[in-house]
Amino acid sequence: MKKQLITIILIILALTLGCAKPDTAPEEEPVPGVDITDKSFCEADGDCICGGIDTDGSCFMGNKDYYEQNVKKARDCPDFCEGIAGNLVTRCVDNKCIQMFQCLKDEDCDSGACRGNICVRMAFAQCGSDADCKTGGCSGEMCIPKSSTAKPSICIMRPEYECLKMIDCGCVGGKCAWKTTRGYDDCVEEKS
Repeated sequence: MKKQLITIILIILALTLGCAKPDTAPEEEPVPGVDITDKSFCEADGDCICGGIDTDGSCFMGNKDYYEQNVKKARDCPDFCEGIAGNLVTRCVDNKCIQMFQCLKDEDCDSGACRGNICVRMAFAQCGSDADCKTGGCSGEMCIPKSSTAKPSICIMRPEYECLKMIDCGCVGGKCAWKTTRGYDDCVEEKS
């Protein structure tokens, strides 16, 4: 009887210890104000992706982690990601993946120009950045491409050329040009 009692106690003890919850590591504190379960959450443009069909049947645009786990990649929505005109991009803005125009003005494009909200490299572009331009002419009155072999100016000094010291020569919409300001315009008006 003593052996049976010890055996029963050992079985009960084994069952009790076997069913105990294991110790778990404490949960990480969430970042205040940021919902990381939100499918549109991002921290950089590279976190965002567009394509496929979401679990609710809609075209998907959001973060890559959600995309990898939930989106049907074999199906797609024509023209959803880039837009019918091809002028949309997916970016991270204020920690949300959103669609937006590639550009609104020439300055939004690294090189070339903004045409129909698309950054285009213009075939006739003189420059891609300010570094591609230089000043020239006898009075420094010309803003020309560094690669230019154009004839120098006719070397006439005009009073308004003094105002050029107030502005920079650079790449504007694919062409080397002076980046004028209101102060420059006032100076030219005063000197003319």
